[in-house]
Amino acid sequence: MPHQAVAKELTLNLNQPLAAQDFYQIIAGLLQELGQRLNIRGIIPGHLKVLVVENDVFAAYSCTMPGKITDRVSPGWHDFLFFHPRLYLNVVLVEIPLEKVHEIVNSCLEEMLRKLDSYLIGYD
Repeated sequence: MPHQAVAKELTLNLNQPLAAQDFYQIIAGLLQELGQRLNIRGIIPGHLKVLVVENDVFAAYSCTMPGKITDRVSPGWHDFLFFHPRLYLNVVLVEIPLEKVHEIVNSCLEEMLRKLDSYLIGYD
């Protein structure tokens, strides 16, 4: 079966600042939920990645096993307050039908947006 790829991009518009550590918890929750729902016998057959960018600050998160997230962050990330973060989500997998991958990704993104509800003015 060929690989299946789903890419999403969103810019969040927040009504109050969101600290990097709090934002990490939201992103980690998204990746953990995706990992739980897209794994095959405890292994993600591909990768899940999220890049978060605002101004010159960024963080890249990756998950290849449920519950295990690796990160790479820019200087200044830990003290940054987000107002308009841009998220890039990439899901590349094998062995899982594309329609199912889209359904799970969309469901997990909706859940992430619900968790941000008290901060969120909108997104595009």
